[in-house]
Amino acid sequence: MLDATTDAVIVEDMQGEVIYHNPAATALYGWNTEDFRSLDVRQRVVAQADSFDRIKQEVFKNGHWSGESEQKIKSGKSIVVESRIVLVKDEESNPAYFLILKRDITEKKLL
Repeated sequence: MLDATTDAVIVEDMQGEVIYHNPAATALYGWNTEDFRSLDVRQRVVAQADSFDRIKQEVFKNGHWSGESEQKIKSGKSIVVESRIVLVKDEESNPAYFLILKRDITEKKLL
């Protein structure tokens, strides 16, 4: 089902390693599976470090975050994405992974 959605879906473990990405994520960013796994999460985000840290803190505090951010794709071009990040917990309520949904809104922002 996640492979069929047009929104990019990325699942990261608690260390920021990509453990799943759907075809829409590949289409959006231009990265293949090896690229997703080899890039540090901060390399995938153009936002400043303090913004990244603020978002991460909000996800841990509230269990989710949504908003817009500028990100870099494989070609080096910057795009604006609308993101929703959800902290998924295991059976013992320990943080297990992040479910990340992204939609390119670059053209919408230009209007």
